[in-house]
Amino acid sequence: MRRLNVFFSGLITVLAVAACGGGSSTSTPPAPPAPSPVAPGTDFTGSVILGTPTSTSVVANVYSADQSGAVYIAWGTQSGSYPSQTSTVTLTADQPLELTLSNLLPDADHFYRLYFKLKGADTFNASEEARFHTARAAGSTFTFTLQGDSHPE
Repeated sequence: MRRLNVFFSGLITVLAVAACGGGSSTSTPPAPPAPSPVAPGTDFTGSVILGTPTSTSVVANVYSADQSGAVYIAWGTQSGSYPSQTSTVTLTADQPLELTLSNLLPDADHFYRLYFKLKGADTFNASEEARFHTARAAGSTFTFTLQGDSHPE
């Protein structure tokens, strides 16, 4: 039980720091963002996890256990429009990769897609659109959800 308490305490701390805000809110929470793992049905079977948020940047950690190829992320502030993108880089199977999305608008929703081209393929395929929100100003209100595994093995 002590181990579980330490885990949740650490997780809550990480979530609070990642949210970069504070306070409480009585307003209706926004719709949940699209899931961060790239959607099934695309050629990419790995995952994308966003971290290290600031008011103007976020780091995307991209990983695939068994796929290699070229990858980039495109983003924008309107759904379906991605005018900014990272450089195209090589993803090697079983090697995590970090892509920094920079020059973001503070305290704003951003929409993104991961583009992946298998090694030896001719074209990139896009993931489903996903969404994140850059860090809010200190003292502003926000809502977040905490989910835990009630049956850890």
